[in-house]
Order: sequence, then C-alpha cells, then structure tokens
Amino acid sequence: MERGEGFLETAHVNMKQKINCRSALNGPRMKMWDEGAVKDLTWNRLKKLNGSFMEGRIEVTVERMDQVSVITDAYWQAPLKLSRPFSRGRAVHVIGMDSSPGMLDGDEQTYFFHVGEGAHLRFTTQSAQKIYPSMGRGVVQRVKIQVGKEGVMEYLPEGNIPFHDSVFRGDTRIELEEGAKLVYLDLWTAGRVGSGEAFQFRSWEQNLEIYREGKLLLWERSDWKPKEGDFSPLFHFGPSTQLGTLYLLKEGLGQKEAEEIGKFLHSPPDRMGGATLLPYGAGIGLKLMGGSRSKIRQLLLEVKEDF
Repeated sequence: MERGEGFLETAHVNMKQKINCRSALNGPRMKMWDEGAVKDLTWNRLKKLNGSFMEGRIEVTVERMDQVSVITDAYWQAPLKLSRPFSRGRAVHVIGMDSSPGMLDGDEQTYFFHVGEGAHLRFTTQSAQKIYPSMGRGVVQRVKIQVGKEGVMEYLPEGNIPFHDSVFRGDTRIELEEGAKLVYLDLWTAGRVGSGEAFQFRSWEQNLEIYREGKLLLWERSDWKPKEGDFSPLFHFGPSTQLGTLYLLKEGLGQKEAEEIGKFLHSPPDRMGGATLLPYGAGIGLKLMGGSRSKIRQLLLEVKEDF
C-alpha cells in the first residue's frame, strides 16, 4: 500500500502499511495421515505442518509540531495493526491490536517507537496477549523505544498471559535523551488461572534495559521455569498470581514520594507492593502483586496520574 496523507487533521502525516499474513489454512487441502488425530488438531499443529509463522511488526514515529504531538510515520505488519490516533492534550495516543488469536509457536513480534524532541506518545494495547503452548520454538517479543530530549513516552500495554507449556522470550531496550520522561508498565499473569493453569508455562524469559544518554539506569531480567526444581511459585509469588511493574522516570521523584507510593500500594493480604528509588535520581520503580490483574492495573495507573 502506498503512503497516504491526512491521517491526522492537525498535521501532514505519512503512513505506510505492509501486509504479510500467512495462514496455515491457505493453499491446497492438506492430507491428514492420521484421520483419528483430526479432532485434536490445533493452530500450532497446522502451522507446524505448513511451516507458517507470523512476524508481526509495529513502528511509530512521533514529532512535535505547533505545540502538538503528531505521528509523522507509522508502519505495521499483520497480524499486528494500529488504531487511528487520538489527541490527549499535547500527547498522541495509539492502540496496538492483534488480528490473530494470540502468539502461536514460532511467532515473533517487534515494536519500535521513536519520540522526537518535546513530543509525547502514549501506547496501549487492545487486550492482553495470549501465549499459546509451544512445540519447541517458543515465541519472541522485541520492543525498542527511543525518546528524544524533553520527550515523553507512556508505554502501557495490557501485558501477556502464558498458557500451559508455553515458551516466551522478551527483550526490551529503552534509550532516553536528556530530560526525557518515561512511564513503563508491565503486567504479567501466571497463566489461565481460572482454568487451573497457574504457573504451568514451560519457560518465561524477559530482559529489560533502560539507558539515559548512553548510561545504563536499569537492567531487569526474569528467567522462570516452573517445571524445573529450582522454581517454587509459593517462594516467588506467595498466594499471588498477578504481577505489575511500573517505572516512572522523571525528575523530582525522591524518597518521600517512594514511601508514599509504597504505603498506598501495600495492603495485605489482598496485595503486596512497594516502591524503590532508581539510580542517579532517575525516578521510581514499583512492584505490585495480587490476585486481580485489573485491580493491579488500575492502582498502578492511579500512581502514574498522581505523580
């Protein structure tokens, strides 16, 4: 599809879209050698037979024009896509969507966001991402965020839900320039808890790195394998099945704010939480565990609005 114009009324915006959607059901009818297994076919098995994997991609560039943040370039590749942008004061808000049922074995997703000097982008997703059982490959999710001088990035996805026997690998790298602000939210669920699948995933690996002007501010790595002997859900999470993480990187947040937020979040036995200062006076990091994912998200977003 050629680039078009007029995506936003406030400024000239270039848009580009590439569709690369491969379905295991495309092409001639496949012969099933074991007719008795037909009823047990899953999307993963169809994809395995047809060698088809989805490589979704979203790219967004935001610049500041006439005191307003506008999308100057955007790109998506199926099954991922972007909503029409919404104006939120000086910020622009876009929603990421997935037209597939979730991430199936072998799928990969890549997100890239560039926020120009003084611009403000808010990114959310339509729903939590389902991670389906693995047949050996697993899924990969990559996120890269660049925020220019005095820019603001709010990264607020709905998070991921690892199904039974799923394998997930995630890598996020965030680069901030002088005076840039960041709100980073990560929501994690132990699985389809209502179906008795809590902590039944095979492997969860996630790496997060945040830099300011080339200096490493934060490095967080998760490597959980519940089916191996060194992992105990009770030791790591207690009675909780939901985990929320919020990083607020901005000037002016100190010990007083951290203590105030910690008292607000921590309310046992329903939820356990706390806040800590990030190095070099960069901001505050929050962790909140509980049994309700929607409640955790609500509380963390309240903190975001207040601070």
